[in-house]
Amino acid sequence: MHRERSHHRDRQEAARWSSEREPFLALAATPVPSASGARNGSDLVSIRILAIGKRHEPWVDGGIARYEKRLRKPFDASWLLLPHSSREGDAARSEESERVLGKIGAGEFLVLRDERGKNVDSPRLARTLQAAFDAGRQVSLVIGGAYGVDDRVRQRAD
Repeated sequence: MHRERSHHRDRQEAARWSSEREPFLALAATPVPSASGARNGSDLVSIRILAIGKRHEPWVDGGIARYEKRLRKPFDASWLLLPHSSREGDAARSEESERVLGKIGAGEFLVLRDERGKNVDSPRLARTLQAAFDAGRQVSLVIGGAYGVDDRVRQRAD
């Protein structure tokens, strides 16, 4: 009985995860053309998704595979799952933030998915991402862990 309830909760979590994030990630599959219509070189632009967590549930792998397929053209999309901390609270947040910052290059355009951040509508997000793509910048989306990220990551975010 316990396994059935756990499985049911996992399925509910998968549905919630997909419905919460689908509008955001689906947007990236339809970039806004620049004023000149140019894409600064190749038609393929790079976007990387950094997330704290691990692939321990089948629905996580399914969700990642689904979005990788949707983002394949015109994006070179990649996922990097960073391990979560074994600590709790502020210590976990600090450790995980350090891992994120260690993977971000100086010139990267960083979009932070954070519940304390600005609420940005889809058209504005599309324009913001397009400007970064047009400038030839690597774009990275960061999804923090259960304890979020610390101020160092928030300050680094574009």
